[in-house]
Amino acid sequence: MKTTKPGKNTKVQILKTAIKLFANNGFHGTTVDAIVNTAHVNKRMVYHYFGNKEGLYQAVLKEVYEHLSTLEIQAFEKSKTFEENLTEIITLYFDFLDQNPYFIRILQWENLNEGKGIRSINPKFFKNPILEALEKELNKAKKDHLIRKDLNAKHLLISLIGLCQVSSSNRYTLSQILEIDLHSPKSLATRKKHTIKLLLHGILKKEQILQ
Repeated sequence: MKTTKPGKNTKVQILKTAIKLFANNGFHGTTVDAIVNTAHVNKRMVYHYFGNKEGLYQAVLKEVYEHLSTLEIQAFEKSKTFEENLTEIITLYFDFLDQNPYFIRILQWENLNEGKGIRSINPKFFKNPILEALEKELNKAKKDHLIRKDLNAKHLLISLIGLCQVSSSNRYTLSQILEIDLHSPKSLATRKKHTIKLLLHGILKKEQILQ
């Protein structure tokens, strides 16, 4: 096996390879040997940078969630109104999940593993930024009498994630059962529009609902 010389790119190469293999095979189905053989790096580099397989898996979880978290904050920063914020974040989720199938797969494996990987890091690491931004927007919208007073940021986030995620996580089964090509750009655009309208109608006060 040809290996790369240790350097600043070695850690990145290990991480990128680990993301793909953990996404395809899960934590228990992926070995350190498989990672180093695929990445063409020296095995000791895994232990040098990440400590062990568990440490590498935790680094993978942080990497994929930080990628999404960065985009989430950017989405809120470039919007102005509450409706624009909600539309922007829904659009982001659909596009991100469509363009990053490894995220869904890692998420599914981690749920099968009962969230042990995330729990070993600290669950607050993963959703604090977006939750704080959402709570801020909700409080502002409530003061402006745009939305219902009983809305809860955590439950709204769950609804947002669920409605956006199901088209990616269940795309193969739903495409077959409902005879809808959930892989197509047209279907993705339709799902975005439907989800945006559905959530806005459930959140905004009747007089604020977009036509």
